[in-house]
Amino acid sequence: MEKERVTGKELKAAFERFSVETSALKDGYSKLQEQFRTVNMRLDIANKKLNAKVLELAKAQEYLNTILTNISQGIIFVCDDGIVTTYNASALAIFGAEDVIDKDFSEVFADDIFGFSMSSYLSRRESMPSSFVQYTCDGAVKDLDIAATYVNAGVGQHAGIIIVVRDITEVRKLRTIANRNDRLHELGEMAASIAHEIRNPLGGIEGFASLLCRDLEDSPGQHKMAKSIVEGSKALNRLVSTVLSYARPTTLEFSKASLKNLIIDIGDLFSADKKFLDRVSFVVDLPNDDIEAYFDIGTMKSAMMNIALNAAQAMPDGGAVTMSLEEADNHAHITVHDNGSGIVDDDLENIFSPFFTTKVEGNGFGLSEAHKTLQAHGGSIEVASVPGDTTFTMKIPLTNATCTRSASWQ
Repeated sequence: MEKERVTGKELKAAFERFSVETSALKDGYSKLQEQFRTVNMRLDIANKKLNAKVLELAKAQEYLNTILTNISQGIIFVCDDGIVTTYNASALAIFGAEDVIDKDFSEVFADDIFGFSMSSYLSRRESMPSSFVQYTCDGAVKDLDIAATYVNAGVGQHAGIIIVVRDITEVRKLRTIANRNDRLHELGEMAASIAHEIRNPLGGIEGFASLLCRDLEDSPGQHKMAKSIVEGSKALNRLVSTVLSYARPTTLEFSKASLKNLIIDIGDLFSADKKFLDRVSFVVDLPNDDIEAYFDIGTMKSAMMNIALNAAQAMPDGGAVTMSLEEADNHAHITVHDNGSGIVDDDLENIFSPFFTTKVEGNGFGLSEAHKTLQAHGGSIEVASVPGDTTFTMKIPLTNATCTRSASWQ
């Protein structure tokens, strides 16, 4: 078969059409490239905005996490389904429970741990009034202030109850100490006023009774009664002097001294006391390294001796008084422990009040003076007691002062 021959004119026309098509494809490709660059630019801008937003959200999340981690209140969030989704470090410190996140509340805590039924309020979706509860963790009883609010769900958010827990144990303790100090101050002022009123007529009674003693030497019976009046007047006068001394401002001379040596001196004095020699032993538990502090040696020795004597008197059938020394929280801790009868709860609140005593003899000023002395040194004294076990803890601040100081205290 004879092939059809292509003329030059036809070939030229074909090349021209090919050139036109190629030019059109080239223009289309250029437009596609331009569109791609535009879309790519827009996508790059969108990605940058998205990355900036993600970074902003991450910073906000980190900021909120920092607040949750460092805030002193415990923060707990329980969703409507009972799952715990927030449990910060303070909540862990208060309750001690670990691995709480993403667990059902009932698996970790009692339903009424916050003073209300968690399941009941979750089902009713209600907030509840503030409550005060006591919680025991590792043997320590904590006073807790609870505030719980129901949070409605927003878009993409969980609904549930947010619980804010504030540990007010130390606040209540400080408030109790402040109230006790105010009460002791008022009592001291009242006692001093009464003592002044008593002292003048008391001096007259003692003077006239002394004259009677002299005039009644020939009447043994009457002389004995007059002598009893003199002795009673002197005893009452000593009590008045004690009251006035308690209420009177006194100057303390602070100097740097060894607490270890002070306790050893008290042990020597105690061991030499014939009243306790046969039935009470004095034991010291001291660290290898000495602990020095700034204090008035005379008043501090008297305060510690009063505490030790009180411990010995609490053991009429004998026992051991143990005095120990350690450093903690930038304070020297001196503890006096006895295994006597203990102090009942009703007496603990008044144990440092003047005139308060559970012993047949004594006027109750020993512990009051010790309390006043520790307070004047910027320290404190605490007592914990159960039957057969009583411990007084004296805390003296350890300062960096390098010179002798003096101060008046009342």
